[in-house]
Amino acid sequence: MKNNMEKKILLSKTLEDIEVNRDSSKVISMLDKYHANARSHVLGITGPPGAGKSSLIDKLIFKIRQKKKTVGVIAIDPSSSRTGGALLGDRTRFLLDPGDEGIFIRSMATKSYLGGVAELTYPSMIVMRSIFDFLIIETVGVGQSETVVSEMTDVFCLLNFLLL
Repeated sequence: MKNNMEKKILLSKTLEDIEVNRDSSKVISMLDKYHANARSHVLGITGPPGAGKSSLIDKLIFKIRQKKKTVGVIAIDPSSSRTGGALLGDRTRFLLDPGDEGIFIRSMATKSYLGGVAELTYPSMIVMRSIFDFLIIETVGVGQSETVVSEMTDVFCLLNFLLL
């Protein structure tokens, strides 16, 4: 049996394989197998920048881990127009114990993909929801059309804030 660190490395390599070889028959077959073994409750969280998405997720992770359940997070970040990489790195906003092996966070850049998610969000979600007890997807933010996450999750949460 592999320890949790080896499992996280394998998961990272699997997600990288999806990114690099997304149209290969090997990846498509692998995704079919993961899809058949879904187990996570998937929560999508969106809202305008500054509404508290990352803060809420941080608290949810804490509560989930208190119950000894595992949690995966897909955090979608805006992309740099220069490099295409993620700008904000939402994972840095979570106050997590780096030694907690029951948490896995994957940041993704939108890379100009519309809808509030990245092109690889759905295939990554398929893999991760077969591994974790809970999976949280945080969108890049929402304006009027960035709600694709509502179509791929069990529960969809729109955060908003009121300025006084």
